[in-house]
Amino acid sequence: MDWTNADELVALVDRLSALVGENEWLEFKVGNDDPDELGQYISCLSNSAALVGQDTAFMLWGIRDSDRAVVGTAARPGQAKRGNEDLRAWLLRFLDPHVDFSFHTVDVRGKTVVIMRVDAASKLPVKFKHVEYMRIGSYKKPLSKHPDHQRRLWKILDGKYSTPTPSKAGLLLQTYRWNRWFSSSTTRPSSRFISCRSRRVGRQ
Repeated sequence: MDWTNADELVALVDRLSALVGENEWLEFKVGNDDPDELGQYISCLSNSAALVGQDTAFMLWGIRDSDRAVVGTAARPGQAKRGNEDLRAWLLRFLDPHVDFSFHTVDVRGKTVVIMRVDAASKLPVKFKHVEYMRIGSYKKPLSKHPDHQRRLWKILDGKYSTPTPSKAGLLLQTYRWNRWFSSSTTRPSSRFISCRSRRVGRQ
């Protein structure tokens, strides 16, 4: 996907907001770009995406969660600072291990939407300020408080599970479903950023 292409970004926003709602790897916000909470969400989304087999997780500002309408946002996390330090650099200092994430701002029919793309955890759960977070239902929780999820995540990251456990809401989409989902659009993001990963299938 070309993350500088506005048409592709709009298409991605439309496809994600067309889903049933939030899930392990997708979060909608209207405002609230508090730095500490954002760092917790990066940990949470990265770990949760790994648990359900997604390569990438997303947070979208400017989408109302109740009906997924595009309402716009004043949040600008990609331009924000923490003291004299760029917010992204500040967040990376407290993420362990470092996980790749980026912010992308796009105009969607006259409304500003900000997309945060976060890579799934790999090899180790991602911590923010020494705490690992996980999506439990619709809530962001410390992973240590949920040992079953913690064990499952470690087994997946260690390669001991060959397939992810589907989410309770049934929103784990297999690659062919993503491809079918995008087939109606002539301008669509590359599935490598949003398709389910299969890197551990067949490994014992």
